[in-house]
Amino acid sequence: MGLGRATASAALGATPLNAWRRMSMAAHHVHAPGPARGDAFMRQAGFVTANPHLRGLFVEAGEVAARDCPVLVVGESGTGKVMFARGIHGISARRGGPFHTLYCGGLPAQVEAELPRCLLRAAGGTLVVEGIAGAPSAAQDALYAAIETGREGRQTSAKLRRRDVRLVALANPHATPDMATAAVEGTFRRDLYEAFADATLTLPPLREHPEDIPILVEHFLRRLSDGWTREAPLIAPETMDSLVAHDWPANARDLMFALEFALPKCTGGTLLPEHLPDAVRR
Repeated sequence: MGLGRATASAALGATPLNAWRRMSMAAHHVHAPGPARGDAFMRQAGFVTANPHLRGLFVEAGEVAARDCPVLVVGESGTGKVMFARGIHGISARRGGPFHTLYCGGLPAQVEAELPRCLLRAAGGTLVVEGIAGAPSAAQDALYAAIETGREGRQTSAKLRRRDVRLVALANPHATPDMATAAVEGTFRRDLYEAFADATLTLPPLREHPEDIPILVEHFLRRLSDGWTREAPLIAPETMDSLVAHDWPANARDLMFALEFALPKCTGGTLLPEHLPDAVRR
């Protein structure tokens, strides 16, 4: 799953970082069976699915977690990008270290001021960079410097050790082609863009795996009911029909919010269509 390489491959050639990345992949190769890695990732991240494509993606995530390389997670809002990043951290060699998040959608001056503090807090662990496509140029420089630190290894320099973090960047699928174009045009650091090229994982929107909706409904109802210290309700067939037919523009998060809205209205032990938000009913 590349990073818009059809747009940028002719302009973005081999670099020393690409060579380091290949050596790193070999050095960090793990011999555990792929499916076992995928199952471990699913448990750690908290995903539930019966979709073969997603299960394959989770196996790939388990392999990437073992490599300690920079990762780009692409997905629409509500697909679980932060959960995905937490899963990578949780089964990696850095799982005992900190897990911090930086949002790049704010004012450039705020992002640039916050990034050094985040790098310090995440030392020895994982820094999740949300909205990396919008990172200002100074932040891009600092993020690439952090990748370079990891490439050089944990040297004796205290400065290098403080910046030893793994970057997991998050992006919306509409932003990644812009990153490719910006890397060619020079408005986004080309070497930073390339750092993610071999570890870009794309989460599909819920509308592309609707067979998971019944599984997610049961999962969310169980979780929400535990919070209310009550039994999870049964689901009327027509209620499930409405849930499966809805397009869920905000994906699994949207589905969870709809069930969170419906659950207090369900007093008879069965979730009915009238309990759902108006927008979800057919």
